[in-house]
Amino acid sequence: LDFAFDKTKVCDLKSTQVLISLMMNLPHGVIRYSPSVDGLVQTSIAFSRLDMKSEDDKAVLGTFARSMSMNEMLELDRKLSALADLFVG
Repeated sequence: LDFAFDKTKVCDLKSTQVLISLMMNLPHGVIRYSPSVDGLVQTSIAFSRLDMKSEDDKAVLGTFARSMSMNEMLELDRKLSALADLFVG
């Protein structure tokens, strides 16, 4: 994600607001339980990292996702990409 950084702050107000909104809307936790094994998590995701790269005017959001279904992982990837497009363009 590209953001406008200020020399005295990590990033400007608008970029800070976009980052906070994006982080608040990221999926986190269990996405789906196994339909065949009671209580078994099939797909989950965790927002795990935010790296601010002021020299590149970038913020990198990291997630850790896992699933027993490749189709669900691909769908989760599409959702995260769409969410980033909504907030950053």
